[in-house]
Amino acid sequence: MRSIEKINLWRYLILTVLTTSIACFFSTNLREIFGILIVYAATIINHLLLIEGGLQLTDAASGKKIDKVNVVLVFLGKFGLLIGAIYLGWQFMGNRVFIPMVNYLVQIFILVFSYKKEV
Repeated sequence: MRSIEKINLWRYLILTVLTTSIACFFSTNLREIFGILIVYAATIINHLLLIEGGLQLTDAASGKKIDKVNVVLVFLGKFGLLIGAIYLGWQFMGNRVFIPMVNYLVQIFILVFSYKKEV
């Protein structure tokens, strides 16, 4: 995937593991930690799909031929994955599902911080 090449993977993983560890610190039992880790795994996949979809849209804007069905499937898969992970997190954590959701929001900023800017 081209998306892995577009981010500083070490910076991204170190910072997201750090924020996820902080989120796990606020959990009350092992079941909640499992819910946080489910949402964390889905977040990483979601971010990679976000970058891939953005790259495909950028290719389309520059005039390259792209598979439109693939672009739609990337974004549908991205949203389906995120909704499914939040639902599973809710099943494990109940009303405390806001903890991994806040972690997800922080990780969006980490993704932007880890994105390799082209000069």
